[in-house]
Amino acid sequence: MSRANSKEVSPPTKTPPKTQKKTVELVRTAMALGITVDSQYKVIAVAAGSEAHGKFEVKDQLVKLNGKPLSGGGPFVTQFGAIAVGGKAKIELVRKKVA
Repeated sequence: MSRANSKEVSPPTKTPPKTQKKTVELVRTAMALGITVDSQYKVIAVAAGSEAHGKFEVKDQLVKLNGKPLSGGGPFVTQFGAIAVGGKAKIELVRKKVA
């Protein structure tokens, strides 16, 4: 009896997620945060030397502020501005991974 062509079958490889969830925590200061956000809560600019520099990236999608969804709550600048100076801000975002 001859053996039929048998091939080892390797387990399917998992495709790594194309997005990464991240939370940025900071203390609200009197100075501007240093990001520009569009009406869809996507970061379109990060100011060099700002508090946001190195924490946010252009194209980050902001999702929540202090546990509350940003969508439906008005412009980001208004929602962020409602936090008292010295108050904690926890910003949840989704970042696309670069292959």
